[in-house]
Amino acid sequence: DFGWSGLCIEPNPRYHRDLKAIRSCRLLKVAVADTESDLRFRDAGVLGGIVSTATDNKPSEAGATFAVRTVPLGKLLRRVGDVPRTIDYVSLDIEGAEELAMSTFPFHFHNITLLTVERPKPGLLSLLRARGLRFLCESGGFQDQLWADATVAAEWSGKAGLCDGVPHCEFLWWPGWRCPPGRSGG
Repeated sequence: DFGWSGLCIEPNPRYHRDLKAIRSCRLLKVAVADTESDLRFRDAGVLGGIVSTATDNKPSEAGATFAVRTVPLGKLLRRVGDVPRTIDYVSLDIEGAEELAMSTFPFHFHNITLLTVERPKPGLLSLLRARGLRFLCESGGFQDQLWADATVAAEWSGKAGLCDGVPHCEFLWWPGWRCPPGRSGG
């Protein structure tokens, strides 16, 4: 525990008790999307999420679902009320709904210093660049990407090692890390 405070947005009730036990943040029991509505949420463990043709959890897939309230991220932050203008870190791993969530983020009022996002789609990449965030590196086997504001990006410039020409974060925190087999460094 680093003494951090913040928000944890998690609509799946299977995780609520554990999150409250291990995190000091405020838990918001909703899903984030581009509109406020009631949608279906696939209960598939860590791969669960909003059921939609635009997300990883397609309507045609089998599996248990439950109703969930979605709220646009900008509206949710206004409701919380005490969110700082500079948000130090955002972790965004919502199974293909990342672009839906960030499409309503109030960049005109809040700055993000660091952002980790899983498999961002082209529209989200364009949005992040347009709002002044810079790609730093890729991490892990799920194509997670680390993005930063211009100040942090300038400090980290050139520090990540390359795998197949893509900067990889692992070089930053795992001394001796090498590109996976079949991928070239340099």
